Amino acid sequence: MHKNVVRLLFNDKFEYDFNEHDVWTMFHSYGFDFSVWEMYGATLYGGKLVVVNEETTKDESAMLKLLEKEQVTVLNQVPTSFYNLMAADNGEKLSVRYLIFGGEALNPSKLKSWHESHPEVTIVNMYGITETTVHVTYREIGDKEIERGISE
Repeated sequence: MHKNVVRLLFNDKFEYDFNEHDVWTMFHSYGFDFSVWEMYGATLYGGKLVVVNEETTKDESAMLKLLEKEQVTVLNQVPTSFYNLMAADNGEKLSVRYLIFGGEALNPSKLKSWHESHPEVTIVNMYGITETTVHVTYREIGDKEIERGISE
């Protein structure tokens, strides 16, 4: 298991440039495999991990305030949670460098207005089953994927 977690975050095909200055949220329950990515992504790169309390995970305005206050740079979300967060976003200036999706199917066309408000953010759709240690696919989502409404 530990070897697989290290392989998840350190391998010769790794597409990210995480570092000790990154601030990650632990938005998901530690019982959900996505939390492995959140916890170890932050700690193995020497970054900061902000544990989001359950109340804040259900309050999009509070979540946006947390992102701003903590200057979060790596935001991991399941699409449904993010769609709700997007609806509360008034174009706040965020520090997010990476928006990483996993856990369920993503509809990229729903990201159009958010992407236009936050073009500096790299959006990534990842997929994998728990048995493969969280993620096995990586797909960057840009204008083409958003226009087509698919992440292939």
